[in-house]
Amino acid sequence: MITLIKLLLAHLLGDFVLQPNCWVREKERLKARSPKIYYHVLLHGALSFLFIGQLKFWIWALIITFTHLIIDLSKLYFQKESNKRTWFWIDQLLHILVLIIVSCFWGNKPIGLSVFWSANNILLYTCILLQKAPAAYFIKVM
Repeated sequence: MITLIKLLLAHLLGDFVLQPNCWVREKERLKARSPKIYYHVLLHGALSFLFIGQLKFWIWALIITFTHLIIDLSKLYFQKESNKRTWFWIDQLLHILVLIIVSCFWGNKPIGLSVFWSANNILLYTCILLQKAPAAYFIKVM
């Protein structure tokens, strides 16, 4: 499970923290011709490799890099202004699915659904929900 958490953290950093808006705009405009798409996916591979921290993970980091490129290019070519939100969610779900599959193969243990309902995870979900909903309400009121 820790592998999946590390990979999710790497993904969140790569997609939302370390990707400037100018990269996103250029990727949307130039698609596969934009060098930023390649910087972006290489960043994801590097972050995944770094967060796992084992040399043997290099092939899985390469798989994450390649699948991230395929998913992102697909989104760029299929999304239109009218379905951008839908493609955002499809894109994120596909990335997370890849990370779940990689973590299952890397850890050599299948992830059962019960692991998502451990006491620690329920506490984590509660903290996330409390932080998200009240924060959104507070911002709306302000």
